[in-house]
Amino acid sequence: MVNVVDIRDLFSGTRQAISDLIEILDPRTTGKFFTNMRICPMKLSPIVIWVVASFITSAFLSSFIQDATVINAILFAILIFAMWLGNYSTNLLLMSSYFFYLGCYLIGSAQKLDEISAIKLAFSYSLTSVLMLVCIGIIINKLQASLIQRQTSFAEGFSLAVFSFFPTLLSGVFLATQTTFVITLLFLAYCLYIFYKGIKIRFGFENSIKIFILSVFSSGLLGMIIFVTLVTFFGIERWYWGGAFPS
Repeated sequence: MVNVVDIRDLFSGTRQAISDLIEILDPRTTGKFFTNMRICPMKLSPIVIWVVASFITSAFLSSFIQDATVINAILFAILIFAMWLGNYSTNLLLMSSYFFYLGCYLIGSAQKLDEISAIKLAFSYSLTSVLMLVCIGIIINKLQASLIQRQTSFAEGFSLAVFSFFPTLLSGVFLATQTTFVITLLFLAYCLYIFYKGIKIRFGFENSIKIFILSVFSSGLLGMIIFVTLVTFFGIERWYWGGAFPS
């Protein structure tokens, strides 16, 4: 049975997300946050619904509805519905990925792409980022036998990935202009450091660099494959490979 989300839960979750964001980004409290990190299991069904419904909307429905405002409204409604079914960590990932989507959409529509193609490009970025963080959770869980000297779970790896990188996804809104996109890059660099620090705290110093490298490079490779596949499927690869930020 699906429970209707109380509006008070929405405000409480927003306050908690802001509190977590401040604590994660503050170097004085980052260590304490990951030491006492809440283990939030991922709810698969909301993510599957969001992925499938958003893909159908971007890939097929946009062929019949050429109004970008309508398509964006549908995508936002899908996001809200998925979050209605989700929990804290899942909703944190989905909502922060939407900020990333907005930044990519605005820079795409401001350049050579028409608005529908900009939606497809932004969705490709957003979907890739979500799946990369899920991949990190899976990788960390698989490394428990070889590199992590204690029992772990997918929920712990997923929570570590989401809490480490959701500030980067939120900062994706700064991709909207060529003058501010560097802010997103700075957030990414800092969040990579946060992720490494979280690994050391949660899993120990001895193999932390190996876990970090395997997680980042494996998820990065998967993300590259997913993104290239999507932009090729959407037919925007010629524009994209000509430069993400053309003059």
